[in-house]
Amino acid sequence: MSEKKELKFVKYQGLGNDFIFFEQEQVLNLNYNELAQKVCNRNFGIGADGMAVLSKASDIKMEFFNADGGEAPMCGNASRCIAHYVTEQQIINKKTFTLQTAGGDLHMNINKNNSITANLGQPLLSPKQIPALSDKQDLLNIPLQLNDTKLNISVLNTMTPHTVIFVESLANINIAKIGSQIENHNMFPQKINANFVEIINKNEVKQITWERGVGQTLACGTGACASVVAGVLTGKLNNEVLVTMHGGLLTIQYSKEKGILMTGAVNKIASGIYYY
Repeated sequence: MSEKKELKFVKYQGLGNDFIFFEQEQVLNLNYNELAQKVCNRNFGIGADGMAVLSKASDIKMEFFNADGGEAPMCGNASRCIAHYVTEQQIINKKTFTLQTAGGDLHMNINKNNSITANLGQPLLSPKQIPALSDKQDLLNIPLQLNDTKLNISVLNTMTPHTVIFVESLANINIAKIGSQIENHNMFPQKINANFVEIINKNEVKQITWERGVGQTLACGTGACASVVAGVLTGKLNNEVLVTMHGGLLTIQYSKEKGILMTGAVNKIASGIYYY
């Protein structure tokens, strides 16, 4: 029996989304997809919604993997957790820096109240950029036929592909049933996330997200961004919105001048050795 590797890890949560981070030198020559599946397993691993591998770049780079082992372009809540970690560990010695991801660069800012703001830039709206199979110019407020129902959805990419469904009441929605059907709909060749949004007023919403490869989660940062952008572009919401999710609150701001700003708190949970 071969000796197990000892991998140093840290675990964070942002709004109840929990993540395991490894610095790249800890996991060299390992299969990240397999590692994510094992380490994120809540019975036989540490347990998490996702895993990230961090490496030096112009500032810092993140490779992100969902709990099923699938690689994702990025994760909004994980990005804010990483910003806290790399500044706490003095890997980065400045309050404003760039986090490189497969989905693009995020401009991170450590605020005075210890909350973290991520600037995601502008949303992508064309079907090719999402990706989605459609010849429309954009996919805002379009009908989508599911197995036994039809919904109006908006589809966009806020560094990760999302659908947004505005509903009268979240209590009346079967999140698992409808979320799974949207995730696996043939319109979306790489699958997609589904965000169900109940509008309280033009400055406040409640949201539940069904994440591809994960299922229902306590929160989703890029999903909150997508919901607010979709709301602004369809006239349902103002430019600054408080998004309430089961895991907590995010403030999302969106304008064509400044792009998408996501602000919220994070917490370090644990650090230790994972035997792999």
